[in-house]
Amino acid sequence: MSRSLNYAFRLLVLIFPFLAARSSSPRITGFAIVLGNLLPLLGVLFFNWSIMEILWIYWAESAVIGVFNILSMLLAASHDDQGRFEVLGILVAIPICAFFTVHYGGFMAGHAVFLYFMPEIVGSIAGSGSGGNTLKALFDCAGDSCSATDYINSPVLAAVAGLFGSHLVTWFFSFVKPRAYHAAKTMELMGSPYPRIIIMHITILAGMFGLIGFASLSAAWGLGADAMIAPLGVWIVLKIIVDLRMFQKSLDAQAKSA
Repeated sequence: MSRSLNYAFRLLVLIFPFLAARSSSPRITGFAIVLGNLLPLLGVLFFNWSIMEILWIYWAESAVIGVFNILSMLLAASHDDQGRFEVLGILVAIPICAFFTVHYGGFMAGHAVFLYFMPEIVGSIAGSGSGGNTLKALFDCAGDSCSATDYINSPVLAAVAGLFGSHLVTWFFSFVKPRAYHAAKTMELMGSPYPRIIIMHITILAGMFGLIGFASLSAAWGLGADAMIAPLGVWIVLKIIVDLRMFQKSLDAQAKSA
């Protein structure tokens, strides 16, 4: 048993080298990433959260990433390469942060509109019958029609708060504590969230369409909506793996620039 666990750990280290880092900071950050993502997983497994609730949680996580990026930009602009505080740097960074807020906010707004109308679109194409009913249940639709409902409830807010705490730990241990802001450039930071956001949302959308396909199959096999719990859990685990890989890539980039 111990030998199997040893091999399993070696395999994880090959995928996520930060697990074997001498410093505890990368491991703490990795643990925070997993812990923050466990709340949506627990919601699916024990509280019957729908795919729409999970999608809105991940939308809010994108906003959290944007907030911490603005903080990183301001922190980097307020310090020179030697770590000396510069008031002028903050004044220069404010319009850059404002532009980022508008540009990134537009991206977030477009994503929100897509999510807002998704239940109605699914309701219009689902039709009737067991397959349609399974799709409607997957997207938390009631009756014969789907409407854009308000998912801002306490469980969802708790999951968003958990993801906020996860990103706070990541930001502190990977950017603030090692003083990475001394060498960081404001303009480079402005574009840094987009690759991660794009990869994350591709993963989310691919998983979502995979869930839709599985819902149709489960209905054809007579499994019902309860069968969706397993693929929803796999979907969230896949997102955790992507988050950890993106964190590893950020560590590799910092090591090359050091």
